[in-house]
Amino acid sequence: MLAAHVVALDPASWRVILGELGAALTAAATGHSPAPVREHTSYRRWAEALTARAHGLDTTPYWASELDGDDPDLGARRLDPDRDRARDLIVRNVATDADLTRRLLNSGLALPTLLVAATAATVTSWRRLRGQATPPPLLALETHGRADTLVDGPGAHTIDTGDTVGLLSSIYPVRLDSDDPHKVAEKLASIPGDGLDFGLLRYLRDDTAARLAGFPPPQLLLNYLGAAHTDGGTGLTLERELLAGVSPVPEPDLAVRHELTIAAMVLTYGGERVLAAQWRALPDILTDADITALQGLWIDSLREVVK
Repeated sequence: MLAAHVVALDPASWRVILGELGAALTAAATGHSPAPVREHTSYRRWAEALTARAHGLDTTPYWASELDGDDPDLGARRLDPDRDRARDLIVRNVATDADLTRRLLNSGLALPTLLVAATAATVTSWRRLRGQATPPPLLALETHGRADTLVDGPGAHTIDTGDTVGLLSSIYPVRLDSDDPHKVAEKLASIPGDGLDFGLLRYLRDDTAARLAGFPPPQLLLNYLGAAHTDGGTGLTLERELLAGVSPVPEPDLAVRHELTIAAMVLTYGGERVLAAQWRALPDILTDADITALQGLWIDSLREVVK
C-alpha cells in the first residue's frame, strides 16, 4: 500500500507514480529491467521558478476584479476555517449516464469547459430557487498547475514538470458573466498565466497578498481530475472494491476551504465511460437535501450545455 499526506501529492502526481510502477511491473513480468525514470524538473526547481515569476507579475487588478462583487451565500452560513474540519464533511456521489457522457466528450468543446459552464448555470438556478439575487457566479477552479511555458529566463526551455511529483495543483477564482459554453471557453482562454498567477500573487508577495486577501474566497471549488480506468488491462488499474473502501475524507484535521467542493472524473466501467463527481459539504451549510437538489440541477445543466 502507498499512502501520502494530502498536501504532499496532487492527483496528477499519483498518475506519475502509478505510471512508473506500472511500467516497472510490466518490465519485470516480461523479464526485462525497468527503464530509467524520464528526466524531469525537480519540485524544488519548479518552486524556485514560480517564486521568480511572482515578482514580475502585474495582474493583481485582474484578480481583484474577479473576486470583487456580490456572491450570495450558497448555504446556511459561510465557512469558518478556524473550526471547520474535513472530518465533518458529508460526501455524496453522482454520475451521468453513458449517453450524456458520450455527448459531453464528443461535443467539440473541452470537458472542463463544459463542467465550468454547467456549474455556473447550476449556481444561478440554485440562487433563483432560493429567491436570491443572481449575479455572475464566482467559482474557484483547481487545475494540475503544470504550466511549463509560463517560466522564462535562463534555462526556461528545460522546464518539464510532466513527471514531477509534489503538490503542483493551482486554485484560482473565475467570475462568469455567461454560462454559454462557447463564451465560457473564451473566458477561460483569456485568464492570465493559466490561472497559476493568482496563487503566486496571493501567497508569494506581501504587497499583493494583502490586497487579494481582503476579498472573500469563492464558495464553490470545481476540480476536474481527468480520466481513470477501472477496467482490466495490461497496466495498473483502479480496483472498484478497494476504491469503495477508501475514506473520501482521508485527512480529518484538514481545514475546509470551500462551502462546496465538486471533484469530477471520467471513469470506465464495463467498456462504458461515465462522468462521476464527488460532492463535499458541511451538513450545517448544505444539507443532504440541498446537495441532492444541487446535483439534480447540475445534471440538467450538463444536458443543457450539449443540446
